[in-house]
Amino acid sequence: MRINKATSETVQAASEVQLEGQQLPPQFTTAPQCRCKDIDTCTEEMLSKMAHCKNSPQCEKFLTTVGDANKIRTCLDKEHSDMKILEDCVKAKIGPLGCTNDEVPGNLTIPLIPVIDAPEVFEAEGGEAMPEVPMAAPPSDQPQGPPELTQFLMCVDQCSMAEVMNTQSRRKRSPVNCAFKLRCALAPPDQKVQEAFFQCEKDLGIEPLQKFKDSCQCLKDAGVDMQCPN
Repeated sequence: MRINKATSETVQAASEVQLEGQQLPPQFTTAPQCRCKDIDTCTEEMLSKMAHCKNSPQCEKFLTTVGDANKIRTCLDKEHSDMKILEDCVKAKIGPLGCTNDEVPGNLTIPLIPVIDAPEVFEAEGGEAMPEVPMAAPPSDQPQGPPELTQFLMCVDQCSMAEVMNTQSRRKRSPVNCAFKLRCALAPPDQKVQEAFFQCEKDLGIEPLQKFKDSCQCLKDAGVDMQCPN
């Protein structure tokens, strides 16, 4: 899988402080660690924009071709709600996830993430199409729903970015992740984080396979053509 040049430039632009005297490999860069309060504020803002965008006609059209749009959104909203409950449990056990509460964060050396180019699926006001948004390629061994679901999620991402971007910046490629938007980096999850997630799944009574089956069945009941495990 190739490294997208435009994405590489975007991440490198986010590096406000380079490690002095050190030559980093081309697939890595440095950036200050994200502050949790900044990530929280950005996330709330983006979620507010996404709540509007997911009901916009330009994005909803992808859902109406595969099932009941309202029911599909309900399924996706439940997925997000369940994940937030799980993340809140993990934070209660071990503290911040990836970000820092330090007022002056230190630098992190981060890898450039392999991406695939997402097609333009949202057209901003005035008929100007949003730039392509780099997205991480999904694992090939994961079951995939119809492409319209992915197109819907990409549309919501691009729409939410259009809400916060000015006309000039719309001409540039702009990742939707808050870390990119804030020009900072999140620390990757370590073994402690993984163990906390597993423990929280137990504490909350979450069985991953059953959760996947329930999510799949929810989409299937909403009219989406899904092959769900028995």
